[in-house]
Amino acid sequence: NIDGKADVSATIDPQVESAERDWARLPQCEGCEEEWCEVKDIRSRRCCAVNNDGTCENAPNGRSACDSSKGQTCSGTVRFMKNQGRKCKCVEGTCWDGQGCSQDASLERRKELLKKRVELPILKDLRKHFLDWRAEEEIKEWDERVVKTKTSSGTFVDAKPDPQIDGTWVCSQ
Repeated sequence: NIDGKADVSATIDPQVESAERDWARLPQCEGCEEEWCEVKDIRSRRCCAVNNDGTCENAPNGRSACDSSKGQTCSGTVRFMKNQGRKCKCVEGTCWDGQGCSQDASLERRKELLKKRVELPILKDLRKHFLDWRAEEEIKEWDERVVKTKTSSGTFVDAKPDPQIDGTWVCSQ
């Protein structure tokens, strides 16, 4: 059973390490709400509250209005509640490139690696649990096949050959 668990680790751990290495090589993505974005919005560059003249309310110098035509959004009720207000962010599948939100060239690879990073540890755990279960079942199966004899206390123990009966089992007499 221990060897089986080592085999599971030997099989899955390199896959996990490979996924982690590949993940670390991906370019950073900022400004989105996906799990991989370290900075979840672009509020330091864009704002959602705009005056009639199109300028940001309470905006530090250099900020401009969130622009939906450039892959930016302020929408989302959940987002509003979660952030205690609206904050501009890049729409799904885009990242802040320094000038605006642009298509994330690594989006499909990020999704694939994220799936691996989540599923591989679960698979490893399931395989180890399966090995434990299988070992228990093999023990039960072996116990069911072994000849038992009843003791004076009423419990059953593995029967042993009686040396006085020329190597045959006691229960077969």
